[in-house]
Amino acid sequence: SPLYFLLAFLLIACEGTLHAQQSQDIQLADQYFRNGEFDKAVVLYEKLWNKTPTNSQFYNNYLRCLTELKQYDEAEKTVRKQQKRFPDDLTFYVDLGSVYELEEKDKEATSQYQEAVEKITPNMPQVSKLANRFQSAGLNDYAIQAYLKGRKVFNAFNSDLFLRELATLYRKQGDVSNAIKAYLDIVQFNPDQLDEIEGQLQPLIDNNQYAKELQAELYRRIQKQPENENYSDLLVWY
Repeated sequence: SPLYFLLAFLLIACEGTLHAQQSQDIQLADQYFRNGEFDKAVVLYEKLWNKTPTNSQFYNNYLRCLTELKQYDEAEKTVRKQQKRFPDDLTFYVDLGSVYELEEKDKEATSQYQEAVEKITPNMPQVSKLANRFQSAGLNDYAIQAYLKGRKVFNAFNSDLFLRELATLYRKQGDVSNAIKAYLDIVQFNPDQLDEIEGQLQPLIDNNQYAKELQAELYRRIQKQPENENYSDLLVWY
Protein backbone atom coordinates (compact mmCIF):
# COMPACT_ATOMS: atom_id res chain seq x y z
CA SER A 1 0.00 0.00 0.00
CA PRO A 2 1.12 3.62 -0.51
CA LEU A 3 1.25 4.09 3.28
CA TYR A 4 3.62 1.13 3.64
CA PHE A 5 5.97 2.52 0.99
CA LEU A 6 5.85 5.97 2.59
CA LEU A 7 6.73 4.51 6.01
CA ALA A 8 9.54 2.44 4.50
CA PHE A 9 10.89 5.51 2.69
CA LEU A 10 10.77 7.60 5.89
CA LEU A 11 12.52 4.84 7.84
CA ILE A 12 15.34 4.57 5.28
CA ALA A 13 15.68 8.36 5.16
CA CYS A 14 15.83 8.51 8.96
CA GLU A 15 18.48 5.77 9.11
CA GLY A 16 20.53 7.60 6.48
CA THR A 17 20.37 10.83 8.48
CA LEU A 18 21.40 9.05 11.70
CA HIS A 19 24.30 7.35 9.93
CA ALA A 20 25.46 10.67 8.46
CA GLN A 21 25.22 12.28 11.90
CA GLN A 22 27.25 9.47 13.48
CA SER A 23 29.94 9.72 10.77
CA GLN A 24 30.15 13.45 11.45
CA ASP A 25 30.42 12.83 15.22
CA ILE A 26 33.21 10.26 14.70
CA GLN A 27 35.24 12.61 12.48
CA LEU A 28 34.84 15.51 14.89
CA ALA A 29 35.62 13.37 17.97
CA ASP A 30 38.75 11.95 16.30
CA GLN A 31 39.88 15.44 15.31
CA TYR A 32 39.44 16.79 18.85
CA PHE A 33 41.22 13.70 20.22
CA ARG A 34 44.22 14.14 17.88
CA ASN A 35 44.44 17.81 18.84
CA GLY A 36 44.42 16.96 22.54
CA GLU A 37 41.08 18.75 23.04
CA PHE A 38 39.88 16.02 25.39
CA ASP A 39 37.15 18.15 26.99
CA LYS A 40 35.41 18.40 23.60
CA ALA A 41 36.18 14.84 22.45
CA VAL A 42 34.87 13.25 25.66
CA VAL A 43 31.27 14.41 25.06
CA LEU A 44 31.18 12.91 21.57
CA TYR A 45 32.93 9.67 22.48
CA GLU A 46 30.55 9.13 25.40
CA LYS A 47 27.60 9.40 23.00
CA LEU A 48 29.25 7.12 20.42
CA TRP A 49 30.28 4.53 23.03
CA ASN A 50 26.80 4.43 24.62
CA LYS A 51 25.32 3.68 21.19
CA THR A 52 27.96 1.09 20.29
CA PRO A 53 29.56 -0.39 23.45
CA THR A 54 31.18 -3.15 21.36
CA ASN A 55 33.30 -0.60 19.46
CA SER A 56 36.71 -0.82 21.12
CA GLN A 57 37.99 2.42 19.57
CA PHE A 58 35.11 4.46 21.01
CA TYR A 59 35.64 2.85 24.41
CA ASN A 60 39.44 3.25 24.42
CA ASN A 61 39.33 6.87 23.29
CA TYR A 62 36.53 7.73 25.71
CA LEU A 63 38.47 6.16 28.60
CA ARG A 64 41.64 8.00 27.57
CA CYS A 65 39.71 11.31 27.51
CA LEU A 66 38.36 10.66 31.01
CA THR A 67 41.79 9.87 32.43
CA GLU A 68 43.40 12.85 30.67
CA LEU A 69 40.71 15.06 32.25
CA LYS A 70 41.34 13.32 35.61
CA GLN A 71 37.68 12.20 35.76
CA TYR A 72 38.73 8.99 37.50
CA ASP A 73 35.34 8.13 39.07
CA GLU A 74 33.71 8.22 35.65
CA ALA A 75 36.62 6.23 34.20
CA GLU A 76 36.14 3.51 36.85
CA LYS A 77 32.39 3.35 36.16
CA THR A 78 33.04 3.07 32.42
CA VAL A 79 35.45 0.14 32.82
CA ARG A 80 33.12 -1.63 35.27
CA LYS A 81 30.26 -1.37 32.76
CA GLN A 82 32.46 -3.09 30.16
CA GLN A 83 33.43 -5.78 32.68
CA LYS A 84 29.75 -6.58 33.24
CA ARG A 85 28.94 -6.54 29.54
CA PHE A 86 31.91 -8.72 28.54
CA PRO A 87 32.89 -10.87 31.56
CA ASP A 88 35.17 -13.14 29.48
CA ASP A 89 37.30 -10.22 28.32
CA LEU A 90 39.90 -9.95 31.06
CA THR A 91 41.62 -6.90 29.54
CA PHE A 92 39.16 -4.65 31.38
CA TYR A 93 40.81 -5.65 34.66
CA VAL A 94 44.04 -4.20 33.28
CA ASP A 95 42.21 -1.02 32.28
CA LEU A 96 40.73 -0.65 35.76
CA GLY A 97 44.13 -1.32 37.32
CA SER A 98 45.65 1.37 35.10
CA VAL A 99 43.02 3.89 36.28
CA TYR A 100 43.80 2.97 39.89
CA GLU A 101 47.51 3.51 39.23
CA LEU A 102 46.79 7.03 37.96
CA GLU A 103 44.98 7.63 41.25
CA GLU A 104 48.02 6.21 43.09
CA LYS A 105 45.90 3.35 44.45
CA ASP A 106 48.65 0.78 43.97
CA LYS A 107 47.07 -1.99 46.10
CA GLU A 108 43.80 -1.80 44.17
CA ALA A 109 45.70 -1.81 40.87
CA THR A 110 47.72 -4.91 41.84
CA SER A 111 44.51 -6.63 42.94
CA GLN A 112 42.95 -6.06 39.48
CA TYR A 113 46.02 -7.40 37.65
CA GLN A 114 46.17 -10.50 39.84
CA GLU A 115 42.45 -11.13 39.45
CA ALA A 116 42.79 -10.98 35.67
CA VAL A 117 45.46 -13.72 35.77
CA GLU A 118 43.43 -15.83 38.22
CA LYS A 119 40.35 -15.70 35.98
CA ILE A 120 42.12 -17.13 32.91
CA THR A 121 40.23 -20.08 31.39
CA PRO A 122 41.22 -22.56 28.64
CA ASN A 123 40.54 -19.92 25.97
CA MET A 124 43.46 -19.18 23.62
CA PRO A 125 42.31 -15.73 22.37
CA GLN A 126 41.53 -14.70 25.96
CA VAL A 127 45.07 -15.52 27.14
CA SER A 128 46.77 -13.84 24.15
CA LYS A 129 44.59 -10.74 24.38
CA LEU A 130 45.22 -10.34 28.10
CA ALA A 131 48.99 -10.85 27.77
CA ASN A 132 49.14 -8.32 24.91
CA ARG A 133 47.15 -5.83 26.98
CA PHE A 134 49.57 -6.25 29.88
CA GLN A 135 52.48 -5.65 27.51
CA SER A 136 50.94 -2.51 26.01
CA ALA A 137 50.49 -1.22 29.58
CA GLY A 138 54.19 -1.89 30.25
CA LEU A 139 53.37 -4.75 32.63
CA ASN A 140 55.60 -7.49 31.22
CA ASP A 141 55.81 -9.40 34.51
CA TYR A 142 52.03 -9.85 34.47
CA ALA A 143 52.13 -10.79 30.77
CA ILE A 144 54.55 -13.59 31.74
CA GLN A 145 52.17 -14.67 34.52
CA ALA A 146 49.29 -14.73 32.03
CA TYR A 147 51.16 -17.01 29.60
CA LEU A 148 52.32 -19.30 32.43
CA LYS A 149 48.73 -19.55 33.71
CA GLY A 150 47.64 -20.25 30.12
CA ARG A 151 50.07 -23.18 29.93
CA LYS A 152 48.70 -24.42 33.25
CA VAL A 153 44.98 -24.25 32.37
CA PHE A 154 45.67 -25.97 29.04
CA ASN A 155 47.84 -28.56 30.82
CA ALA A 156 50.43 -27.82 28.14
CA PHE A 157 53.59 -28.81 30.00
CA ASN A 158 54.56 -31.22 27.23
CA SER A 159 54.04 -28.74 24.39
CA ASP A 160 55.52 -25.46 23.20
CA LEU A 161 52.29 -23.51 23.85
CA PHE A 162 53.17 -19.82 24.50
CA LEU A 163 56.89 -20.67 24.86
CA ARG A 164 57.94 -18.29 22.06
CA GLU A 165 56.02 -15.46 23.65
CA LEU A 166 57.56 -16.29 27.03
CA ALA A 167 61.09 -16.44 25.61
CA THR A 168 60.63 -12.97 24.08
CA LEU A 169 59.28 -11.54 27.33
CA TYR A 170 62.05 -13.10 29.42
CA ARG A 171 64.58 -11.48 27.08
CA LYS A 172 62.87 -8.10 27.49
CA GLN A 173 62.96 -8.51 31.26
CA GLY A 174 66.63 -9.49 31.23
CA ASP A 175 65.79 -12.93 32.65
CA VAL A 176 68.60 -14.81 30.90
CA SER A 177 68.08 -18.17 32.60
CA ASN A 178 64.36 -18.48 31.80
CA ALA A 179 64.82 -17.14 28.26
CA ILE A 180 67.38 -19.86 27.50
CA LYS A 181 65.20 -22.55 29.11
CA ALA A 182 62.17 -21.47 27.05
CA TYR A 183 64.16 -21.64 23.78
CA LEU A 184 65.56 -25.06 24.65
CA ASP A 185 62.09 -26.31 25.65
CA ILE A 186 60.85 -25.37 22.17
CA VAL A 187 63.59 -27.58 20.70
CA GLN A 188 62.65 -30.37 23.12
CA PHE A 189 59.01 -30.38 21.98
CA ASN A 190 59.73 -29.52 18.32
CA PRO A 191 63.08 -31.01 17.22
CA ASP A 192 62.35 -29.96 13.62
CA GLN A 193 62.64 -26.31 14.71
CA LEU A 194 66.27 -26.61 15.77
CA ASP A 195 67.54 -24.35 12.94
CA GLU A 196 64.95 -21.70 13.75
CA ILE A 197 65.91 -21.65 17.44
CA GLU A 198 69.61 -21.44 16.53
CA GLY A 199 68.68 -18.32 14.57
CA GLN A 200 66.93 -16.90 17.65
CA LEU A 201 69.90 -17.72 19.89
CA GLN A 202 72.59 -16.44 17.48
CA PRO A 203 72.38 -12.74 18.41
CA LEU A 204 72.02 -13.59 22.12
CA ILE A 205 75.22 -15.57 22.54
CA ASP A 206 77.33 -12.53 21.65
CA ASN A 207 76.35 -11.53 25.18
CA ASN A 208 78.67 -13.30 27.65
CA GLN A 209 75.86 -13.86 30.18
CA TYR A 210 73.66 -15.63 27.59
CA ALA A 211 76.62 -17.63 26.27
CA LYS A 212 77.51 -18.95 29.74
CA GLU A 213 73.86 -19.73 30.58
CA LEU A 214 73.32 -21.55 27.27
CA GLN A 215 76.42 -23.68 27.75
CA ALA A 216 75.55 -24.53 31.38
CA GLU A 217 71.91 -25.36 30.55
CA LEU A 218 72.95 -27.56 27.59
CA TYR A 219 75.35 -29.54 29.80
CA ARG A 220 72.58 -29.99 32.39
CA ARG A 221 70.16 -31.28 29.78
CA ILE A 222 72.69 -33.58 28.09
CA GLN A 223 73.36 -35.21 31.47
CA LYS A 224 69.63 -35.67 32.09
CA GLN A 225 68.71 -36.72 28.53
CA PRO A 226 71.85 -38.18 26.89
CA GLU A 227 69.65 -39.75 24.20
CA ASN A 228 68.43 -36.32 23.01
CA GLU A 229 70.81 -35.54 20.13
CA ASN A 230 69.41 -32.02 19.65
CA TYR A 231 71.16 -30.76 22.75
CA SER A 232 74.47 -32.26 21.61
CA ASP A 233 73.96 -30.68 18.18
CA LEU A 234 73.25 -27.32 19.82
CA LEU A 235 76.41 -27.61 21.90
CA VAL A 236 78.49 -28.35 18.80
CA TRP A 237 76.82 -25.42 17.02
CA TYR A 238 77.55 -23.16 20.01
